Order: sequence, then C-alpha cells, then structure tokens
Amino acid sequence: MTCFMDVQGFCLTREFVIKEIALVCSEGKIYHVWTLRPPCSFEQLSINDRVAVKRISNYKLGLAWEDGVI
Repeated sequence: MTCFMDVQGFCLTREFVIKEIALVCSEGKIYHVWTLRPPCSFEQLSINDRVAVKRISNYKLGLAWEDGVI
C-alpha cells in the first residue's frame, strides 16, 4: 500500500507555516488529518503577512490562522 502526505499552509515573508497535514492512501482513503496551531498570534504578524493570511484563508484553505488542535 502506498501512502501520500499532503501539506497545506501559509506562505509568509520569511517562512512557510504548515496548517494542515493529511495522510492519504493510494486508494483514496484519508487515514488522518491534523490541523496545527499557529506559531504566533495573528497580531504578531507583519502587515504584509496579515494580508497574505487573510487572502489564503478566504480563497484557498478555508482555515483561519487561529485554527488548530496540535
């Protein structure tokens, strides 16, 4: 059985912040999905990164910066 890992996140000025990791089998069955907490508060981001996070949250991910369990 072959498995794949899919990673979604925010591309900020200096780093890529992972928000979601999914482990998927080649047959299409999702084994597990993890949603990660952000490394800092939204207010600690630069203005440019805040704009990028809002755009990606609204139009691509559907996950808010503050979302996360792990």
